[in-house]
Amino acid sequence: MENDQQRVIFCSLRDNKLFISDREGTAILVEADLPSYLYEYCVAASSSMVAVGGEDTSRCDFVALFEVGTGRAIAELLTSSFVWSLAFNESGEKIASGLNDGYVVVFSAANGKWAQVIQWKAAEFAVRRVAWLSDDVVCSGSSDGKVATWDCRTGACIKLIQAHGRAVCSLACTEGKIVFWGDNEGTVHKFSLTKSQWKSSMRTKAACAESRSSARTRLL
Repeated sequence: MENDQQRVIFCSLRDNKLFISDREGTAILVEADLPSYLYEYCVAASSSMVAVGGEDTSRCDFVALFEVGTGRAIAELLTSSFVWSLAFNESGEKIASGLNDGYVVVFSAANGKWAQVIQWKAAEFAVRRVAWLSDDVVCSGSSDGKVATWDCRTGACIKLIQAHGRAVCSLACTEGKIVFWGDNEGTVHKFSLTKSQWKSSMRTKAACAESRSSARTRLL
């Protein structure tokens, strides 16, 4: 099956309906209805599903799952606070979410039904970004500049990569041994895993400081 994570480019929220398109502009999920009035949200995609995390002013904080192509609602998973970030693992069978109260929560459909399997305290402030380093390791970045890796089976901290005091605004992992993140002062950091040690291998100033996407559109 083609990996839709590689072709999903952007999504936008209009009148509480979710629109997702690929790089050719072809819609792959259209008009998925979101609960009530959603004034903040984040999005992640797998080969078959789209996850939307947000804050519903009339009810509570949640992660909603929709089927790619049809927009059919699959599940709605409640969380303890506002959802800042979401990430599917490579197989699409797990979702990591970073919450405003400093927790990371992992949901899984291993038993055929989506449910929370573990949560742990990752930071004193909001976990603004999460990414999967491997199938069992989650990387988190928080508002206080803490970047760390975690064993998602136990919630144990594997390594505090860096704590620099500047909010983490973007985060990506690749090849199981490289972590990139951008901070709110416009600096991009790269750390590489060498002989079981995380070492800084790049630090560069981006063209501008932290930017926020216009309207209600998110790049994936």
